[in-house]
Amino acid sequence: MMKSWKKSIVCLALLPLLFLTSCAGAADWIFSKLPGDYEVWRMSAHVVRLVNSSSIVVDSFVSELWWNHDYILVQHKPEDTDPDSAISYYIVVVETGEVLGPLTKDAFDQEVLQREIPLSEDIWISVWDLKQYADQDDEITFTDLLKHSVGGIFGIEEPEPIPVEQLKPVQGLSSSE
Repeated sequence: MMKSWKKSIVCLALLPLLFLTSCAGAADWIFSKLPGDYEVWRMSAHVVRLVNSSSIVVDSFVSELWWNHDYILVQHKPEDTDPDSAISYYIVVVETGEVLGPLTKDAFDQEVLQREIPLSEDIWISVWDLKQYADQDDEITFTDLLKHSVGGIFGIEEPEPIPVEQLKPVQGLSSSE
């Protein structure tokens, strides 16, 4: 009799854990700080999309982005788990909603030159760097994300400001001298 009682307690204790670990969507997020009505939706670890007003613009797997007020540029991999899968590119014209792609690297580079888009190869933002900004209400800029992304790659962190109360005068110096 005592054993069945213990089993019941263990089952009841494990039940919430089962629900928490099996819930789909627990790690999903939406990054809505792109120009226009564009957003990045992370639906699962393998499904990251660019959407506009809930319609899919670039299906999964969106791996990296670049944007300004006029364009959103997307690097797309057919499978995020295969490092050798071919990358295709998309150019979204924010004002008109025109989507160019999938494009090869050469075709993409031609379009970027033709449209005079100020893109540099080293300023793409990984979609995983967007996650920490997904739920923030304040305005985030591409420059802020770039600082974070580059800082993470090179291990550079911005120093925290020292509160004025913690500043101490240097010995031998006086403002009255």
